[in-house]
Amino acid sequence: MNNTWLILKREYITRVRKKSFIVLTLLVPFLFIGFIALEIYLAAGAAPQQLQIAVLDKSHLFDSLWKDDTHFHFQVLQQPLPNDSLSSYPATHGADGLLYIPDTLNILRPAGIRYFSQKKLPLESYVVLKSKLENALEHLRLSQLHVNMQMIDSVKNSIQVNIEQPLTRASELQAGVSIAIAMICGFLIYFILIFFGVSVMRGVMEEKVNRIAEVIVSSVKPFQLMLGKIMGIAAVGLTQFLIWIILILVLWGLLHPLLPDLHAQVQNMQPADVSANEQMQMLQSVSAELLKLPLLEIVICFILYFLGGYFLYASLFAAIGSVVDQDASDAQQLTFPITLPIVISFLIALRVARDPDSALAVFTSLFPFSSPLVMVARLPYGVPWWQLALSLLLLAITFLFTTWLAAKIYRTGILLYGKKVTLKEIARWLCRKK
Repeated sequence: MNNTWLILKREYITRVRKKSFIVLTLLVPFLFIGFIALEIYLAAGAAPQQLQIAVLDKSHLFDSLWKDDTHFHFQVLQQPLPNDSLSSYPATHGADGLLYIPDTLNILRPAGIRYFSQKKLPLESYVVLKSKLENALEHLRLSQLHVNMQMIDSVKNSIQVNIEQPLTRASELQAGVSIAIAMICGFLIYFILIFFGVSVMRGVMEEKVNRIAEVIVSSVKPFQLMLGKIMGIAAVGLTQFLIWIILILVLWGLLHPLLPDLHAQVQNMQPADVSANEQMQMLQSVSAELLKLPLLEIVICFILYFLGGYFLYASLFAAIGSVVDQDASDAQQLTFPITLPIVISFLIALRVARDPDSALAVFTSLFPFSSPLVMVARLPYGVPWWQLALSLLLLAITFLFTTWLAAKIYRTGILLYGKKVTLKEIARWLCRKK
């Protein structure tokens, strides 16, 4: 155990002192906050400019429609205009455009509505204006058929069935929050396994190419070497993520006061029928449903499955790194059987997030190679304690077994140079008694 600790310490100190580690650790939070700031700037600047629209409605069917909003300021013309002056009116009167509606408009087959402008009408503004006219025509048609609009609105009322179950699925909103949490946790585990697993493989490859491993293997057992290297790189990754979180929070705290008008700008971009009270009620509802979830259990299990899944796949990546030199094609071919279960597990987790009690969900949440992703997708819905205990036990046993296999591969592969290793040869190494 002392040798494992020494390898862990060496791996950790060596990596955190590298310039690449320092630069990447400091650069990523700035890039992340810069990206968010750019998105905020573009979102705030993307608010539609209010267009000055002159309206000549000879049909007088839309008199109640011309109310100003965030997109348009309407100026209703009372006097008719000659047809030859319609196209030049916006330029001569300082308007952005002229909307012309003829007196011969047929609401069943509307035709003849024209828009004159010296510049192109923005797509968003066009969609809003077209929607206004279509909704008004719909009401006119229904009025001609003597249809009561209140009756139509009444039949559109939605119904919600509260399902009383021991698990947390009492409402559609709560189900949506659970799905979102499950997908976020699954994606984080997926990213961590891929990123850190490849880091372990590259670390082993570097030691093999530099002939450092020849000296280490002479005084340390392969199992201890594998365990120390895997835990050391995990500690480096956790340190990096912790620094990233702290820096991102600090930078966000510094950035937030620089955007005092952001809230008002975003509010102006909201649809007119969505009030501030409705938005606040929606946020409060989401927060309330979020608090109903077993958050402490989710966080604890997320950490356990992160560590278990990382150790499991990192040991396999380490074994691959010990049998390849610098040939990237060899590494890609041998890592494909390892990355494929991770990708498949991620796809299954997306399905399980919507159907957490299916036979597929239960089996894959217990199967060690898929449980780190699938089980975290089931956690927001509640999982029986015996399934959690069995899943973690199987994951721990599989991790120890794969680490032992990786050590056997490492013992032979780390001293093998200039030869392309096949899967058949690796299987033969594993069958050796010593």
